[in-house]
Amino acid sequence: MSPMTRPPTTRADRRPDPGTGAALVPERPGLAPGVRLVGRQRDGGFEEQQWLVERGDRFLQVSELIYRVLEYLDGRRTLEEIATQVTNASRWTVTADHVQQLVTVKLAPLGLVAGIGAAAPNSIPADERGRLSPLAVNLRLRVLGPGLIEPVTRRLQRLYLPAVMIPILIAVVIAHGFLYAGGGVGPGVTEVLRHPFLSIAVVAIFVATAALHELGHASALRYGGGHVRGIGVGVYLIYPIFFTDTTDAYRLGRWSRVRVDLGGFYFHLVAAATLVVVAALTGASWLLVAVVVIDMEVLRQLLFPFVRLDGYWLFADLTGIPDLFSRFRPFLSSLLRGGRRADSRLPALKPAVTRVFAGYVAITIVVLSVLLVEAATRAPGVLDTARRSLLVQKMALTTLLERSDLPGALAAGLQMAILLAPLLGAAAMGALLVGQLAKAVFRRAGSRSLWRAPPRRS
Repeated sequence: MSPMTRPPTTRADRRPDPGTGAALVPERPGLAPGVRLVGRQRDGGFEEQQWLVERGDRFLQVSELIYRVLEYLDGRRTLEEIATQVTNASRWTVTADHVQQLVTVKLAPLGLVAGIGAAAPNSIPADERGRLSPLAVNLRLRVLGPGLIEPVTRRLQRLYLPAVMIPILIAVVIAHGFLYAGGGVGPGVTEVLRHPFLSIAVVAIFVATAALHELGHASALRYGGGHVRGIGVGVYLIYPIFFTDTTDAYRLGRWSRVRVDLGGFYFHLVAAATLVVVAALTGASWLLVAVVVIDMEVLRQLLFPFVRLDGYWLFADLTGIPDLFSRFRPFLSSLLRGGRRADSRLPALKPAVTRVFAGYVAITIVVLSVLLVEAATRAPGVLDTARRSLLVQKMALTTLLERSDLPGALAAGLQMAILLAPLLGAAAMGALLVGQLAKAVFRRAGSRSLWRAPPRRS
C-alpha cells in the first residue's frame, strides 16, 4: 500500500479559536513569515472562485474577500488604507473596523498575520493539533527530502512526455496481454510453492515496486511544475506504507493533479511489464507471481476510493473538492439544514458536484460501516486463528533453525511478521477509534464567530 498524502486545505474563514478574540492588531499589519499568496484555486468544484494561501507546509483555501485583504497586509499600510484598497479592488465595501475584526477573529488564529496568532510557520490551528485520524497516514517519518528526490525526478519526468509515454503504455498492454491471455501464472505459482524462499523474493520485489510507485507520483508532480516535499513511511489503517507528500499539487490544474494521482500506477505497471519481459527471457516464471500481486495492488487502490489511497485522490481531483473526508461533516450538516451551510469550511458546491458528492458520501458511509461491523464481528475468530498460526510458525522457525535451514527460517520469520503487522495495526486502529469517539462525546461546541462580512456593492 502506498498512498500519497496531502494535508487538507484549511478554511481561513472558519469559526475562530475562542482564545484569540482579544488579540491586538498592529497599526500596520503584515503577513507572517512563511505565508505566500498563491492565487486562484484552479478547476475547483465550488460555485464561487476560491483562492489559495500557502503557510509553511500547508495550503489554506480562502474566499476572494479574505485573499484581497491578505494582498494588502504588507506592514506599511494602515487598517484604513487596507480597507480603501480592498474596497477599490473588490465587490465589497470594507471599513477599517471590518479589516481589524477579520484579522483578529479569522486570520490571527491561523498565524497569517505577523506578531499575532501561531508562532511558527508550520504550526496549525489549535483544533487540529495532535489530531490522529484512522483515515489518515499516521506515525509518518520522512525518509527522503527534496534534495535527494529532485535530481531523480528531473530525469524520470521525461517518461511523461507523450512521445515517450504512449509507446510505453502500448508495451504495458502487450505484456499484460501476453501474461493473462498467453502463458498464465500457473507455473510461477507452482515454483513458489515448491521453493518457499521465493516468497521472500516476491515480497521484496513488491516492496521495491511500491517505492518506485512513489517516484511515479513525484515525477508526475515535477513534470506538472510542482515540487515533492518528501517520501517517507508511516502507518495507514493497519498496515505500514510508503507515502509521497504531493501537497504542492494543490497549485496545479485538474489534469495535472490527475496525472500526479495516476503517476504511481503508471510506474507500477511499467515495473510489472518489465518483470514479464524478464520472466520470458530467463524462464524465471516465479516473477509472474510478483506481477499478479502488483496488478492486484493497482486495482485495489484504483477501484476503492473510500479510503485515502490513490483512487481517493483521483476522485477528489476529478470532482474539484480538495479533500473529500474533511468536507463530510460540513456537507452533511448543510443537507440536514435544507442546504443552508452551517459551517464555512465547505463553500457552496456546484450543483453537479453536489449530487456526485452526496452519492459518494452515502456510498462511503455504507461501505465503511459494513467493513467496520464485519471487522468487529470477525475479530475474535481472526485473532484466534492468528494466534494459532503464530504458534505453528514459531515451532517451524525453531525446527528450521535447528536444521540450519536458513531460507526456510527466513520464510517462516517473514510469515510471522506478516501475521503480526495487521494485529498491531488493528490494535492501533481500535485505540484511534475509541479516542475519536471519546472526543466526539465530550467535545464542546465552539463559540460563534464575531465576524460579519462587509456588504457587497451592488
